[in-house]
Amino acid sequence: MMGGDVDCSSKGIMGLHIDDKESSLLIVDPHYVGKEETREFLQNKGWVKWQPLGDFLSSSFYNLCLPQAKAICKLNQ
Repeated sequence: MMGGDVDCSSKGIMGLHIDDKESSLLIVDPHYVGKEETREFLQNKGWVKWQPLGDFLSSSFYNLCLPQAKAICKLNQ
């Protein structure tokens, strides 16, 4: 998940595309509620999109929430 100050819309980052010309993030809007729809429906309505990194505002800061899986370790055993 990410969001910023000026660019304050919440974004779920689901993928990354890197090529020689431009890199993009696969963005899913976390506010979507409803039954499953087609890929075309979700893309046309803006619920899912590839957003080029150049579209992010350089004047904005972005907060990232990076959940981590619980690590299992043995201490002093």
